[in-house]
Amino acid sequence: SWDWISVIGAFGETPISWMTTIDVASGNGNMAFEAGEEIDLNVQLCNPSGEDLTGVYGILESLSPEIQITIDYDTFGTIPAGGTAWGDDGFGVFAPSGTPEDVVYYLRLSIFADGGYSEQVDFGLPLGSGISCDVESPVDTWTWGTVLPGWQDNWHVSDSRNHTPSGSQSFKCGDTGSGDYDNDLYAYLATPLFNTPLEGEMTFWMWIDAQYMLDGELAEIAYDGGLLQYGRCGTWIDLIPAGGYPYEIISGTTGPFEDGTGVFSGMAGWAEWTVSIPDSLAGPGQIRFVFGSDESGTREGWYVDDIDVIGSTGIGDSPGSSIPGPSLKMWPNPFSESITVTVTGIPEGPLSVEVFDLSGRLVASPEFGSTGSERSLLWDGRGSDGSEVPAGVYLMRLSGSEDLVQRIVRLK
Repeated sequence: SWDWISVIGAFGETPISWMTTIDVASGNGNMAFEAGEEIDLNVQLCNPSGEDLTGVYGILESLSPEIQITIDYDTFGTIPAGGTAWGDDGFGVFAPSGTPEDVVYYLRLSIFADGGYSEQVDFGLPLGSGISCDVESPVDTWTWGTVLPGWQDNWHVSDSRNHTPSGSQSFKCGDTGSGDYDNDLYAYLATPLFNTPLEGEMTFWMWIDAQYMLDGELAEIAYDGGLLQYGRCGTWIDLIPAGGYPYEIISGTTGPFEDGTGVFSGMAGWAEWTVSIPDSLAGPGQIRFVFGSDESGTREGWYVDDIDVIGSTGIGDSPGSSIPGPSLKMWPNPFSESITVTVTGIPEGPLSVEVFDLSGRLVASPEFGSTGSERSLLWDGRGSDGSEVPAGVYLMRLSGSEDLVQRIVRLK
C-alpha cells in the first residue's frame, strides 16, 4: 500500500476544510494499478476547524467511463474538531482488462455531512506500470517550467541532438538549435503522473555541456548542472544515480543549488544512466529533471532522451485481480440530470433496475431496452409517476438480485 496526501483548503463559506490520504493496495502486489486489477482505496478525512463534523459520508465516482467504481459509498461518522477519521469500509476501483494504460483517469470524491455540508474534490489515478518516452511520439503530457518564481526556464523539445535510433528529437534545457542556455536558470522537465512499481529502475540517455571548473584538481566542481527528483503531491526529493553524481556545485555560486549539491555537469557525449527508485516511493508519482545556472557563463546545455522506468511485474493474478459474475456500473455518480446504468455478465431476458429511497420505498423501475450480456440504460431521475425525484441518496438494485446494489446521489 502507499499513501498519497492532498490538502484541500477551506471551501466557500463553510469553516470546514479537509485532507485526504489515499491508501491503495494493488492487485498483483507490484504497487502499480494496472488493467485487470481491482484496488482498495481507503480515505482519511481531517477536520482542522473548531467545530465537530457529524454524519459524514462519502460518494466516489469515476469521471472516466473506462474505470469502474465497485464500492462507491463509505461512512466516516463524526470527525471532531481538529481530529481525523478513516472511512469504515473504504472504496473499490476496478480497471477492466483491456483498459488503455499509461493514462491518468480522474475520480471525484463527494463528501456530505449534517447541516447541509457538501464538497467535492477531483483527483487522478494513473493506470499502468512504469513509463517510456523516446521524445518522438507526442509529449503533451510532459510539463516544464521554473521551479521557483524569479528564475528562467529553457526546457523544450529539440531537433539539434538525438539518441533514439532513426529518431530526430530529444528534450533540451538550453537555447533553440545549438545555442547556449541562459543565466539564472532553475527549470524543471517533469514526466506525467505514473505508477512506479516495486524494484523500480529508471534509465535514460543524456548529452551535456554545462559550465564547470577547469582547474586541475577541481575538475569535478561545477557552476551549473542538473539533477533528478521524484515527487508526489508537490513534495520532491533528490534521486541519486548509480555511482553518484559526477560533479558538485562550487561554494559561493549564485545559482539555485546549495554548495556541494551533486549534479550532472561538464562535457560528455551521449551516455546511459541508471537510477534505482526506493521501494518506499512505489505508487503514483513523477520524476523531473532540474537544471540550474548561475549569473555568468553559459554553455550549450543538457539533452535527455529515451527515458524508461521499469520494475517488478508482481506475482501474477491474485484473488483481487478480476471481478467474477455480473457487475453493475453507474456513471456519473453523483448526477444532476441523468445517470447511465450499465450491467454486464447477465443472462438473456427482460431486465430492469429498481430505485429505492433510504426508507425502502420503491421510487422507479427503469427497464433496459435491449438484450445481451451487456446492457445500458439512461435514467432521467424521474420516479414512476413521472415527477423528478428530489436531491438525496438512493439505492439502485438490479431486479432479482440482492447482491448487485449500489448507492447513487442526486444533486440539486
